[in-house]
Amino acid sequence: MPVGRVIVVAAVVALTLGALAPVGAAARKPRATEIGITDSEIRIAVIADVENSFSPGLNQANVDAVRGFATTINKHGGIANRKLVVDFYDSKLSADETRNAIVNACERDFALVGTGANFLTDPEPLITCPDQAGRPTGIPDLTTFSLDPAYQCSPVSFQVLPPDLDCSTIHDTNEKYRMQVGTVRYLQKRFGDLHGIYVLSGDLESVRDAALPQVAAWTDEGVKQDGEGAYFVSSVAPRSAFTPDVQVIKDGSSNFAYLGVPVESVAAFRQEAKVQGVDTVKAWACAFECYDRTFLEAGGADVDGQLITGTTVPFEEAATVPALARYLKAVGPKNADGFGVQAWIAGMLFQQVADGIVKTEGVNGLTRTSFLDGLRDVHGFTAGGILGKTDIGNKVPSDCFLVLEVKAGRFVRATPKQPATFDCRPSNRRTIALDLQG
Repeated sequence: MPVGRVIVVAAVVALTLGALAPVGAAARKPRATEIGITDSEIRIAVIADVENSFSPGLNQANVDAVRGFATTINKHGGIANRKLVVDFYDSKLSADETRNAIVNACERDFALVGTGANFLTDPEPLITCPDQAGRPTGIPDLTTFSLDPAYQCSPVSFQVLPPDLDCSTIHDTNEKYRMQVGTVRYLQKRFGDLHGIYVLSGDLESVRDAALPQVAAWTDEGVKQDGEGAYFVSSVAPRSAFTPDVQVIKDGSSNFAYLGVPVESVAAFRQEAKVQGVDTVKAWACAFECYDRTFLEAGGADVDGQLITGTTVPFEEAATVPALARYLKAVGPKNADGFGVQAWIAGMLFQQVADGIVKTEGVNGLTRTSFLDGLRDVHGFTAGGILGKTDIGNKVPSDCFLVLEVKAGRFVRATPKQPATFDCRPSNRRTIALDLQG
């Protein structure tokens, strides 16, 4: 953990447990100041894909996290002398339901917190949402993920893990992407020269495009591609669909495979590779989605050795990071997952910005305009040590990463070794140029 973590954690503990109301302006009687803010309540909305036939309960963890955060905050006095109230809108893996949810939240809620909607591809209703005075201020959106460039670069949307895309270049012929390459350098240092394939989800164009900058950056770092290099599959493909991709690994004696598919598919791919006798791969890699107990249950011994790149402290280390321990206590360990903790982080970001406004402008200083201004001024955000330093306001991804490894049915640290720490060297990021927006 970077120097000063203890001080940062202590500060966040004080914020989360609630502080005495400031004197002067901050001590004035609360009143209605904005849509979603009354004299006694602040309403926030969480939009998430839950009920659907594709993956029932998909982003329920987002909902659990935001509700748990509000409950925790309210036990210690709320925010701006008001109770935090959560409205849940189910986007149901539907573009229409997602848009309807945004429209409803715009009319009823102060901000969106912990958004987990895969089909939020049109940010227009977010951006033009009118405030209490009728101005198209937009509704603040603190989101957990976004694959759509227009959404990533929306002036009212802020990801707790900022996008790789440099939004200032979104309209350029070649957009710039600030890619994490510290992870692949770790793999190369550990396993030597690498060559292999990437197996990626291909159900949506936005999902496919989101994966290509990583392939390009890691190729530039020296990972040679076998066959066509990148292979796209459906997120609901049966295990048999992976047979041709596994054959590519066999034909090329690949020692590297990156699996950017749902955890059940990662487990199925590893099992198919074992059945086909693949024994050359040294570096089996996947993203933080693999940090999920269902991955261990589905894969069993077949996923031993899987390497998982991440940007948040793992739950096993919660004893060293109080902010993370509070998340687990609020939702229960069985309900915690990678997207859920991001939604909790979004709650912490909401509180930090709101508390900052109250400190300077009083309990009646909260408006969508002041809150958006406050978000743009957040730099070096760590969520009490759950994250490495992150520039939320400028939408710059963190240099920090860690890698976990599956060993005997458990997630253990591969690098850095010390609990609650990250590798945060500036050289971990590499900027590349690609034309993905046409």
